[in-house]
Parts: sequence; structure tokens; C-alpha cells
Amino acid sequence: MMNETILLIGNFLSSHGYNPTAIEELQGALSTKYIIHHSSTKQNRLVRLFDMIYLIINNRKSSKLIIVDVFGTYAFYYSVLVISIAKMMQISYLPVFRGGSLPERYRKNPRLFNFIFNFL
Repeated sequence: MMNETILLIGNFLSSHGYNPTAIEELQGALSTKYIIHHSSTKQNRLVRLFDMIYLIINNRKSSKLIIVDVFGTYAFYYSVLVISIAKMMQISYLPVFRGGSLPERYRKNPRLFNFIFNFL
């Protein structure tokens, strides 16, 4: 299975002094069986978004799965965009929901959640 690529999309900012996220820990566990690419370590929000998009486009032919960290904050919209690109490129994805404000976000806009849950 080592020739299959999995993309991890989320917050990889521990190298900048932030606490490691669960998706960073997942990277270590999956790297023994899969080729793993991740995004993003960029601190600037806009640069981080473009880094995520670039990773998907650059690895679209070899990627079997995209695991997306979905937060309830502004980064929620990053996740929606990433999942839109995954759907457009017909790459399977797995959203990992985290954050206490997700129920409130669902109440405000259930269409986006329905979009995310409408898997390929």
C-alpha cells in the first residue's frame, strides 16, 4: 500500500509553537503504510488556504483520500472549499469534525453541512 497517497488538510502549526493537533498525530500513524502529504504549516491564513489548494491540485492524480480537519471557526470555510475541490477532482474525502461551535454553525447554515456529508 506504500504507493497510495493520502492528503491531510488541516492545522500543522506545531512547528510555530502551537500545540499539535490530532491530524498531526494521525500523520505519524498513517506514514508507516501510506505516502502522506500534508498542508498547511503556513501561519498567514490566506497563504495557508492557497497552500492547501496547491497540495490538492499538485497531487490530484496520485491521491486516494483527503482527510480534512473541519473546525467551527473561520477555517470551516477552508474545509468547504477543500471538499469542493476534492469533489470536483473526484477524490474521496473524510471530514474530521472538531470544535465546539460546529452545532451552532450547523443551525445557521445546514446546506453547507449537507454538502460536506454528501460523499463521493
